[in-house]
Amino acid sequence: MKRHLKSLFKVSMACITMGTIAMMVGLLLGGAGELSREVKELVHVVRTGVSETVERIPMLESLTNINGFTLVVDKDEVSVDMNEQYETMNGDYVNIELAESSEVQNLNVSILNGTCRIVSTESGYYGVSSTDADDYQCYAENGTLYLNAFPGKFGKVEEDAEIVLYVPENVILDKAYIFCSGDGFSAEVPLKGKELHLSSIRGDNTFYGSFEFDEVVMNIGVGSFEMNGLTAGDIKLEVSTAEAKFKELYSEGLSVNLGMGSLYIEGDIAGNVELNCGMGSLDMKLMQAQNSYNYDISGSAESVQIGTDTLAGMVMERWIDNGSQRLITLSCAMGSVKIEFAQPD
Repeated sequence: MKRHLKSLFKVSMACITMGTIAMMVGLLLGGAGELSREVKELVHVVRTGVSETVERIPMLESLTNINGFTLVVDKDEVSVDMNEQYETMNGDYVNIELAESSEVQNLNVSILNGTCRIVSTESGYYGVSSTDADDYQCYAENGTLYLNAFPGKFGKVEEDAEIVLYVPENVILDKAYIFCSGDGFSAEVPLKGKELHLSSIRGDNTFYGSFEFDEVVMNIGVGSFEMNGLTAGDIKLEVSTAEAKFKELYSEGLSVNLGMGSLYIEGDIAGNVELNCGMGSLDMKLMQAQNSYNYDISGSAESVQIGTDTLAGMVMERWIDNGSQRLITLSCAMGSVKIEFAQPD
């Protein structure tokens, strides 16, 4: 009975929170303006936003959503200040050599305007090309390769600008930071390293190739996102309202926070899985059998399908013990979750 009362309390708090969210967003939308060129720091992560218009509220500091999610505006985390020691590039450039492969241990890419591609090169050098690009910098300093494309107007693309970053084959990085908030971003290059921090705030962004990192943290806001080929020791993934797809995903552990978007994951998780679904749609296809995992399931008004078992109802708490060393912890508030398995039990 206490468990049922606890779950009903969660549902009540969710309804109250959603009403508060609607009121705050309405007030903020009435007075929020566009960021000017003087603003050099941008909203970093939209975690489970209420709608696509939320990204146009630059002064919002934080907003608590249902099921423990938070929409975060962190102006200190992503800085795109212009480096006065290096040239600000405008226009057309053809494969400018920036640094040798051995000189770069970290990659730091922030694309806040236009489109960008990262491609592989056999030259042994990092390089950059551009077409009709306005206001960007690309340089190597203290072992880090920087590519910063500065914003014209917040959330909009003023010109058709394309930047191509060339990355040498077989590089192994300590850290790779990629921030996408332009019109489109694509990476068609294998990348390896210790840490990958990837934020896709808007646009149509695709990552193809073999990405292998010990630790991966990804935040996906709005728009579309697709990644084919990711191997990691541990993955932390947060999706707001975007349509996100992952194929050929392999990791030791996986933690997912899904807000109002849709998320598809296909791959193999060797360890524990934590799934937290707010109001979105989560589909997974795992390479293992259904009884390869134990299950700790909780929720309120969800639709949950695990293999051949369908679970639904206003209040639900369920523990399924298959005697496995691996555990899937699933919390679903008002969305839907479907987990399929490639192998039979």
